[in-house]
Amino acid sequence: MLYGNINHKNGIHLVVIEEREFERFPPFVTWALIAANVVVFFAEVMNPWILDAFSFVPAHLLEGDGFLKAFGVMTIFTSMFLHADIIHLLSNMYVLWVFGDDCENVYGRGHFTLFYFTCGVGASLLYAITTPSPEIPVVGASGALFGVLAAYAIFFPTRRLYVYVRYLFIPVPAIVYVLFYAIFEFLYTLSGINPYIAHTAHIGGFLTGILLSIVFKATKRPRIYRTTRRW
Repeated sequence: MLYGNINHKNGIHLVVIEEREFERFPPFVTWALIAANVVVFFAEVMNPWILDAFSFVPAHLLEGDGFLKAFGVMTIFTSMFLHADIIHLLSNMYVLWVFGDDCENVYGRGHFTLFYFTCGVGASLLYAITTPSPEIPVVGASGALFGVLAAYAIFFPTRRLYVYVRYLFIPVPAIVYVLFYAIFEFLYTLSGINPYIAHTAHIGGFLTGILLSIVFKATKRPRIYRTTRRW
Protein backbone atom coordinates (compact mmCIF):
# COMPACT_ATOMS: atom_id res chain seq x y z
CA MET A 1 0.00 0.00 0.00
CA LEU A 2 1.30 3.43 -0.93
CA TYR A 3 0.59 6.64 0.90
CA GLY A 4 1.55 10.30 0.91
CA ASN A 5 3.04 12.31 3.73
CA ILE A 6 3.74 16.00 3.46
CA ASN A 7 5.86 17.18 6.34
CA HIS A 8 7.83 14.05 7.16
CA LYS A 9 11.05 13.72 5.17
CA ASN A 10 13.61 11.04 5.94
CA GLY A 11 12.65 10.91 9.60
CA ILE A 12 12.76 14.71 10.06
CA HIS A 13 9.50 16.31 11.12
CA LEU A 14 9.17 19.88 9.90
CA VAL A 15 7.00 22.09 12.09
CA VAL A 16 5.87 25.36 10.54
CA ILE A 17 4.27 28.38 12.20
CA GLU A 18 2.61 31.27 10.39
CA GLU A 19 3.59 34.84 11.22
CA ARG A 20 -0.02 35.96 10.74
CA GLU A 21 -3.42 34.57 9.76
CA PHE A 22 -5.88 35.58 7.08
CA GLU A 23 -9.32 34.94 8.53
CA ARG A 24 -12.54 36.78 7.75
CA PHE A 25 -14.75 33.94 9.03
CA PRO A 26 -14.29 30.68 10.95
CA PRO A 27 -12.90 27.99 8.61
CA PHE A 28 -15.64 25.43 9.22
CA VAL A 29 -14.80 23.36 6.13
CA THR A 30 -11.18 22.97 7.20
CA TRP A 31 -12.25 21.96 10.70
CA ALA A 32 -14.84 19.54 9.30
CA LEU A 33 -12.24 17.89 7.03
CA ILE A 34 -9.86 17.44 9.94
CA ALA A 35 -12.63 15.99 12.11
CA ALA A 36 -13.76 13.63 9.34
CA ASN A 37 -10.21 12.34 8.82
CA VAL A 38 -9.77 11.72 12.55
CA VAL A 39 -13.11 9.92 12.85
CA VAL A 40 -12.34 7.73 9.83
CA PHE A 41 -8.91 6.88 11.23
CA PHE A 42 -10.43 5.64 14.50
CA ALA A 43 -12.93 3.66 12.44
CA GLU A 44 -9.94 2.09 10.64
CA VAL A 45 -8.36 1.16 13.97
CA MET A 46 -11.56 -0.54 15.09
CA ASN A 47 -12.22 -2.11 11.66
CA PRO A 48 -8.93 -2.68 9.78
CA TRP A 49 -10.76 -3.98 6.70
CA ILE A 50 -11.85 -0.39 5.92
CA LEU A 51 -8.31 0.52 4.89
CA ASP A 52 -8.17 -2.19 2.23
CA ALA A 53 -11.79 -1.91 1.13
CA PHE A 54 -11.85 1.83 0.42
CA SER A 55 -8.30 2.53 -0.77
CA PHE A 56 -7.83 3.79 -4.31
CA VAL A 57 -6.59 1.04 -6.66
CA PRO A 58 -5.73 2.53 -10.07
CA ALA A 59 -6.25 -0.82 -11.82
CA HIS A 60 -9.95 -0.72 -10.89
CA LEU A 61 -10.29 2.58 -12.72
CA LEU A 62 -8.08 1.78 -15.70
CA GLU A 63 -8.67 -1.91 -16.32
CA GLY A 64 -11.87 -2.87 -14.49
CA ASP A 65 -15.36 -3.48 -15.83
CA GLY A 66 -18.29 -1.11 -15.32
CA PHE A 67 -18.74 -1.88 -11.63
CA LEU A 68 -15.04 -1.74 -10.81
CA LYS A 69 -14.64 1.52 -12.73
CA ALA A 70 -17.50 3.08 -10.77
CA PHE A 71 -16.02 1.73 -7.52
CA GLY A 72 -12.63 3.10 -8.56
CA VAL A 73 -14.14 6.57 -8.99
CA MET A 74 -15.75 6.35 -5.55
CA THR A 75 -12.50 5.27 -3.88
CA ILE A 76 -10.72 8.32 -5.28
CA PHE A 77 -12.76 10.24 -2.71
CA THR A 78 -12.84 7.69 0.12
CA SER A 79 -9.06 7.21 -0.02
CA MET A 80 -8.58 10.91 0.79
CA PHE A 81 -9.86 10.19 4.31
CA LEU A 82 -7.76 7.06 4.93
CA HIS A 83 -4.31 7.04 6.53
CA ALA A 84 -1.76 4.29 7.02
CA ASP A 85 -0.82 5.14 10.62
CA ILE A 86 -1.10 7.83 13.28
CA ILE A 87 1.99 9.73 12.10
CA HIS A 88 0.59 9.80 8.57
CA LEU A 89 -2.68 11.21 9.89
CA LEU A 90 -1.20 13.79 12.27
CA SER A 91 1.32 15.18 9.80
CA ASN A 92 -1.29 15.63 7.08
CA MET A 93 -3.87 17.15 9.42
CA TYR A 94 -1.28 19.55 10.80
CA VAL A 95 -0.66 20.84 7.27
CA LEU A 96 -4.40 21.21 6.67
CA TRP A 97 -4.82 23.04 9.99
CA VAL A 98 -1.99 25.50 9.23
CA PHE A 99 -2.71 26.24 5.57
CA GLY A 100 -6.30 25.21 4.93
CA ASP A 101 -8.00 27.98 6.93
CA ASP A 102 -6.30 30.78 4.99
CA CYS A 103 -7.14 29.21 1.64
CA GLU A 104 -10.74 28.62 2.72
CA ASN A 105 -11.03 32.30 3.61
CA VAL A 106 -9.84 33.26 0.15
CA TYR A 107 -11.96 30.77 -1.78
CA GLY A 108 -15.02 30.80 0.46
CA ARG A 109 -16.44 27.64 1.96
CA GLY A 110 -18.19 26.29 -1.14
CA HIS A 111 -15.37 26.99 -3.58
CA PHE A 112 -12.78 25.67 -1.13
CA THR A 113 -14.64 22.38 -0.73
CA LEU A 114 -14.76 21.97 -4.50
CA PHE A 115 -11.12 23.02 -4.79
CA TYR A 116 -9.95 20.52 -2.15
CA PHE A 117 -11.64 17.51 -3.70
CA THR A 118 -10.68 18.51 -7.25
CA CYS A 119 -7.03 18.60 -6.20
CA GLY A 120 -7.46 15.14 -4.69
CA VAL A 121 -8.96 13.87 -7.94
CA GLY A 122 -6.13 15.42 -9.97
CA ALA A 123 -3.61 13.75 -7.67
CA SER A 124 -5.20 10.31 -8.07
CA LEU A 125 -5.59 10.57 -11.83
CA LEU A 126 -1.98 11.57 -12.46
CA TYR A 127 -0.82 8.75 -10.22
CA ALA A 128 -3.12 6.28 -11.99
CA ILE A 129 -1.77 7.04 -15.46
CA THR A 130 1.90 7.09 -14.41
CA THR A 131 2.27 4.26 -11.89
CA PRO A 132 3.97 1.07 -13.07
CA SER A 133 2.03 -0.89 -10.41
CA PRO A 134 -1.66 0.02 -10.77
CA GLU A 135 -2.74 -2.87 -8.56
CA ILE A 136 -1.18 -1.32 -5.42
CA PRO A 137 -3.74 0.65 -3.34
CA VAL A 138 -3.13 4.27 -2.36
CA VAL A 139 -4.39 6.21 0.67
CA GLY A 140 -3.93 9.66 2.16
CA ALA A 141 -5.03 13.28 1.98
CA SER A 142 -1.69 14.63 0.86
CA GLY A 143 -2.58 14.83 -2.85
CA ALA A 144 -5.33 17.32 -2.00
CA LEU A 145 -3.06 19.01 0.55
CA PHE A 146 -0.38 19.67 -2.04
CA GLY A 147 -3.07 21.55 -3.91
CA VAL A 148 -3.75 23.57 -0.75
CA LEU A 149 -0.02 24.33 -0.44
CA ALA A 150 0.04 25.49 -4.07
CA ALA A 151 -2.93 27.79 -3.43
CA TYR A 152 -1.29 29.19 -0.31
CA ALA A 153 1.88 30.01 -2.25
CA ILE A 154 -0.12 31.80 -4.95
CA PHE A 155 -2.34 33.79 -2.57
CA PHE A 156 0.30 34.51 0.10
CA PRO A 157 3.71 34.21 -1.61
CA THR A 158 5.55 36.58 0.72
CA ARG A 159 3.89 35.44 3.96
CA ARG A 160 6.65 34.69 6.43
CA LEU A 161 6.68 31.19 7.85
CA TYR A 162 8.87 29.92 10.66
CA VAL A 163 10.08 26.39 10.01
CA TYR A 164 11.46 24.39 12.91
CA VAL A 165 14.38 22.27 11.72
CA ARG A 166 17.09 20.79 13.90
CA TYR A 167 16.36 22.93 17.00
CA LEU A 168 16.08 26.17 15.01
CA PHE A 169 13.18 28.26 13.74
CA ILE A 170 14.11 29.40 10.24
CA PRO A 171 12.06 32.24 8.66
CA VAL A 172 11.21 31.61 5.01
CA PRO A 173 8.68 33.14 2.58
CA ALA A 174 5.72 30.88 1.85
CA ILE A 175 6.64 30.59 -1.82
CA VAL A 176 10.08 29.23 -0.89
CA TYR A 177 8.64 26.75 1.60
CA VAL A 178 6.13 25.40 -0.91
CA LEU A 179 8.58 25.25 -3.81
CA PHE A 180 10.96 23.33 -1.54
CA TYR A 181 8.43 20.53 -1.23
CA ALA A 182 7.42 20.66 -4.88
CA ILE A 183 11.02 20.36 -6.07
CA PHE A 184 11.68 17.49 -3.67
CA GLU A 185 8.63 15.65 -4.99
CA PHE A 186 9.92 15.96 -8.55
CA LEU A 187 13.36 14.75 -7.47
CA TYR A 188 11.88 11.83 -5.53
CA THR A 189 9.82 10.88 -8.57
CA LEU A 190 12.85 10.92 -10.87
CA SER A 191 15.15 9.10 -8.44
CA GLY A 192 12.72 6.42 -7.27
CA ILE A 193 13.64 7.03 -3.63
CA ASN A 194 10.93 6.26 -1.07
CA PRO A 195 8.91 4.03 -3.42
CA TYR A 196 6.28 3.48 -0.73
CA ILE A 197 5.13 7.12 -1.15
CA ALA A 198 2.97 8.13 -4.11
CA HIS A 199 5.08 11.09 -5.21
CA THR A 200 3.32 11.51 -8.56
CA ALA A 201 0.04 11.94 -6.67
CA HIS A 202 1.61 14.85 -4.81
CA ILE A 203 2.70 16.37 -8.10
CA GLY A 204 -0.78 15.89 -9.55
CA GLY A 205 -2.40 17.65 -6.59
CA PHE A 206 0.16 20.44 -6.71
CA LEU A 207 -0.30 21.11 -10.44
CA THR A 208 -4.08 21.01 -10.07
CA GLY A 209 -3.89 23.47 -7.19
CA ILE A 210 -1.69 25.86 -9.18
CA LEU A 211 -4.04 25.84 -12.17
CA LEU A 212 -7.23 26.30 -10.15
CA SER A 213 -5.75 29.04 -7.96
CA ILE A 214 -4.37 31.03 -10.87
CA VAL A 215 -7.74 30.89 -12.62
CA PHE A 216 -9.61 31.79 -9.41
CA LYS A 217 -7.30 34.70 -8.62
CA ALA A 218 -7.58 36.07 -12.15
CA THR A 219 -11.35 35.70 -12.52
CA LYS A 220 -12.72 36.27 -9.01
CA ARG A 221 -10.09 38.79 -7.88
CA PRO A 222 -10.38 37.88 -4.19
CA ARG A 223 -9.60 40.56 -1.65
CA ILE A 224 -6.49 39.46 0.20
CA TYR A 225 -5.18 41.85 2.80
CA ARG A 226 -2.83 41.80 5.74
CA THR A 227 -4.33 40.99 9.09
CA THR A 228 -3.03 41.78 12.56
CA ARG A 229 0.12 39.94 13.47
CA ARG A 230 -0.26 36.90 15.69
CA TRP A 231 2.53 35.12 17.47
